Amino acid sequence: MALVEVHTTQEQQRTLTGFAATPEERVDNLTALGDRDEHVKKYAFKSEAVIELLKQLHQRFEADLLAAVKAETNAVNAYQLAAAARANEISATQKAKGNKEGAASEAQAAKTRADEDLISTQADLAADSALLSQTEQKCSTKEAQWAERSKTRAQELSAMEATGGSRGMRSRRPAGTATSLDRTVDGEGGTLPNGVQRP
Repeated sequence: MALVEVHTTQEQQRTLTGFAATPEERVDNLTALGDRDEHVKKYAFKSEAVIELLKQLHQRFEADLLAAVKAETNAVNAYQLAAAARANEISATQKAKGNKEGAASEAQAAKTRADEDLISTQADLAADSALLSQTEQKCSTKEAQWAERSKTRAQELSAMEATGGSRGMRSRRPAGTATSLDRTVDGEGGTLPNGVQRP
């Protein structure tokens, strides 16, 4: 009855109430006292108005039902679309997460390789530095040896030049007057001036 009250006027509600009431209910509603017959209302046929009113209510109920079904259908469709969009978003987020995790793993692997290359490069540098130090030490030693040999050679050449001059002076001295220098130079296994070993 509450639904009928929403869709009908007060006049239509009175008509429906009177149509649905029993004869006893109609008599009980009489407030007049005295002769009952004078106050009993004669029956008037009202079925046509009631039937028309019921048809109108039926049409309104069908329209309301159709609107409710459409609203429910729209709500279901909107929910399905939202659920699909949410699922797509979750899938895209998981895919992006996987890509980022893969990139992070590759970056970590690249960092590990770079650290290993750095350690290897540092070890090679240390080995090369040690080899360079050894080479420089050898070069320094050989340079010192070369300087010593050059000095000795210069002394030998100087001694040879001095020896050549002494021989020239000896040829001008009388025979049998050899000096100790001549004997030292001419003797086998002797030494040249300045302590140089005779070749």
